[in-house]
Amino acid sequence: MKLFLLITALGCSVLQAGSAAYLAEGKRVIRCSEQGLWLKSLVDFSEVPVKYPKGFSPGWSSVTRLPDGAILVASGAKAMTWDPTSEKWNLFCTAPKEKTFEDVACDPKSGKIVFICGDDERHIIWYVWEKEKKMLVHVFNRRAGGAEYPVFDVEGNLYFCREGDIWKGSLDCYEEKNKTRAVLNGSRIWPLGEHETYEGNTSGEGAEEVAPMTGWLLVTRKRMNGSGWGSLVRVPNADAYKERLPLKWENLADVEGGGLLALSPDGKQAVAYITAQHRWFLLEKPDGELLPLPSSEKK
Repeated sequence: MKLFLLITALGCSVLQAGSAAYLAEGKRVIRCSEQGLWLKSLVDFSEVPVKYPKGFSPGWSSVTRLPDGAILVASGAKAMTWDPTSEKWNLFCTAPKEKTFEDVACDPKSGKIVFICGDDERHIIWYVWEKEKKMLVHVFNRRAGGAEYPVFDVEGNLYFCREGDIWKGSLDCYEEKNKTRAVLNGSRIWPLGEHETYEGNTSGEGAEEVAPMTGWLLVTRKRMNGSGWGSLVRVPNADAYKERLPLKWENLADVEGGGLLALSPDGKQAVAYITAQHRWFLLEKPDGELLPLPSSEKK
């Protein structure tokens, strides 16, 4: 979801793409998988594939909802919009030269669109779409290299993860010498990253995706830099440092293999797709119970 200068994170791995999003009517969600795009009904619980045009293969892509209700799908060198009503596709933009789209997020308040790109050297690079000039602008990030997994809440606040911790802030854009400049501003609000120096495969866990609901954060906290174990957890939507909150969280479910999160248009509920279970879960209220939805055929 992301006008601007560049974030280059040396030594960081490019995040694995894949996400989910509510449709504007709040009754369906769309998710990405290795096989493509799937549309899940929260009314009759059916799940059907989304047809996409030739020359566009949205496997392990990233999706976000635009203010006009269209779904923006970023995958590889292309970002395309899909209209849920007409089911028509249109090219939105292409990735910068020698880069590919890895993630995307849209601010529902301002319509600002943030893209994260990767390159052959495994850098993580942020851009914002400048609507007036129809171009991508690099985002300047001075002290938080490696920031990833961007998402906006309903009020336009930006959340992202870095080294397993949750950060909150904004993407500030302004004109300077007839050029648009963008700067990533934020501070760490939840230290959920667990790090170690073990000589073998890392076992550290940390936040990899966030659904910023009203009052609470739904978080996928899983093994970093690899597949494997993890948990779906809940923490207060607050600055743990300023509020002097205890370092603890509520485990809601296991997410072995990863999970996708989506925030409802009003910010009052969220859904999670747990990959290993091939199943959706619903959090009807921010502080409510995580409910498994009727399962469809495994994809």
